[in-house]
Amino acid sequence: MRGRLKFMSKSKPKTIADLSFNWTFDFQQSDREFDDAKSEFRKLNDDIHDLVIVKKKYKFFISYSNTSFQVDYFIGDRLTDLIIELDYKIYCLQLDEKVSKLLILDRFELIGKNTFRIHFKE
Repeated sequence: MRGRLKFMSKSKPKTIADLSFNWTFDFQQSDREFDDAKSEFRKLNDDIHDLVIVKKKYKFFISYSNTSFQVDYFIGDRLTDLIIELDYKIYCLQLDEKVSKLLILDRFELIGKNTFRIHFKE
């Protein structure tokens, strides 16, 4: 399955583009501890947080801008671990004022091999 963020499970593999999320990338939560963020994501996404992800290099685009970034490494192998890494990367973009300070995650769109566009709610 080329170009897919694969989940290792007994069921049919899915990409993050097939999942629904409840998460907000919030610049004002910068003082949130790593473990607190993981716990919060798990509570908000109880049915998907523990999916195992195949580790690869992934590229992400912000839907409303030309801003993109790459994720080469994240600690752990769970969906929660990837989202927390994305949270940090987006926080850095927010800090540099390259993206909005409050971004409510809508969905991921698969746009190429290992490449996703992150869409946000308005």
